[in-house]
Amino acid sequence: MNKKNTLFSILEKFKKTRILCAGDLILDKFVYGRVSRISPEAPIQILDINSENFILGGCGNVCRNISAFDGIVDLVSAIGVDNVAKKIKKLISLEKKINPFLSDVKNHITPTKTRFISGTQQLLRVDNEQTLKITSALKNYILSTIRIKSKNSSVVIFSDYGKGFFKKSILNSLIKDLNKKGKIVVIDPKSSDFSIYSGATLITPNANELRTAVNFDCSTEQKIQKAALFVINKYNIKNVLITRSEKGMMLVSKKGIKKFHSRAREVFDVSGAGDTVAATFALSLSTGAAYEESALLSNIAAGIVVGKLGTAVASLKEMKREIEKIK
Repeated sequence: MNKKNTLFSILEKFKKTRILCAGDLILDKFVYGRVSRISPEAPIQILDINSENFILGGCGNVCRNISAFDGIVDLVSAIGVDNVAKKIKKLISLEKKINPFLSDVKNHITPTKTRFISGTQQLLRVDNEQTLKITSALKNYILSTIRIKSKNSSVVIFSDYGKGFFKKSILNSLIKDLNKKGKIVVIDPKSSDFSIYSGATLITPNANELRTAVNFDCSTEQKIQKAALFVINKYNIKNVLITRSEKGMMLVSKKGIKKFHSRAREVFDVSGAGDTVAATFALSLSTGAAYEESALLSNIAAGIVVGKLGTAVASLKEMKREIEKIK
C-alpha cells in the first residue's frame, strides 16, 4: 500500500474510534468589526463591531477536532456555575459526538478568552479567568471519572491549558494507572514543569514551551532534538512532538528524529492549532497507525486550520484533498 492509500485508510478508521479527552475547558469569544478611526481619548484604534462568535476552547476545541473527523469523544472537565458555563454546555449540546462529563464548581469563573478582530488582524485579547481550586471532592471526581471512562478508549488526551484542572498529584496518578492498563497517553502541555507529565506516551509542546521547560537553547533543529531527548530521558516520556509554526514539526524519540515541513500555504491564525495536532495524533494512534503516519496527518491538519480565521477545525474532505497533493 502506498503512502496516500495508507493515510486514506487511517482517515476512514477515524469514525470507529472513541477518545477520552480531559482538561481545562474554555469559552473562546471572537468579536469581529472594522477599524476606520483613532480614538480622540487615547492613541488607540476604535473597533466598530459587526458580529460575535462563540466557540469551544481549551480541551473543548480538542474535542471539536475529534468530532469533525467523525470520532466519538468523552469530555471530562470542570466549569463554574455562571453564564459562560451555560454557553459552553449549549455549544457542547450541538456537537452530537461529544459526550460531556462536567463537574459544576460553585464560585468559580469559567475561563473566557475574547479576541477582537478587524479583517484578519487580531487587535486585542482579553482573558477573564481564575485558577480552578481542586477540592478533595473535585479531585475524586476527576480521578474516578477518567478511570471509568478510559475503559472505552485506547487513547487518552490530557489538554493542559494551565487553568488549574491538572495538579501534579492528579496527573502522575492517572498516567501511572493508564500505563498499567496499556493506554496511550497524549498530552498537550502548558506547565513549564514537565515532571508532571512523567510517563506519558507523547507530549506536544511548541518550541518555546520546550525551551522554557528545559532552559535549553532551541534555536536550531539539533538543539531542539537535544532538548527533546533530555525530556525523554529525564521524565520517561516516550515521544516528543515539537510544533514549530511555519517551520513544521519534529517527532523525537529514542529511536531517532523525523521532520515534517509545514504544509500551510498561508498562516492567518494559529489559535487552537495545537489542539488540532493533539486530536489528530490521538485519533491516528487509536486506529493503530504508526507514529510517523500520525505525525504526518497531524501536520496536514495543522496546515489546514492555521489557514483559517479563529479557533478552527479541519474536515475529512479537506484532509483528503491535501493528501492527494502528496508526491
